[in-house]
Amino acid sequence: MNYLIILLSIFYSLSASSNGSLIDANEQNPIEVTLSNIDQFPVVVASENENSVERFIIPRGTKALVIKWSDNFLTAGNFNIFDVMYKKTKVKIINGPLQGRELYIDNMYIEIE
Repeated sequence: MNYLIILLSIFYSLSASSNGSLIDANEQNPIEVTLSNIDQFPVVVASENENSVERFIIPRGTKALVIKWSDNFLTAGNFNIFDVMYKKTKVKIINGPLQGRELYIDNMYIEIE
């Protein structure tokens, strides 16, 4: 439950533009993130493209580099927290069974340690 509270606090302080597009990450200084589940969602899931219905299960704690941030993290505006949680950020998996794959992750699974 603590993860959900922290996540909601982060998302509440961030905002999104209406189109939900992705913004390129800084290639000179990529951000490493940990993919973590939250209480209501027992696993982390990812897809090969933004709108795919086919998904991969990702082990909790998998590390990834952000390739393209969802603009929800970078653009101020009005938003619905529950919509923002399901917007996508593109990452490159750097460990685990899907190492090397570029996948789209729901924003709610991204954690910076």
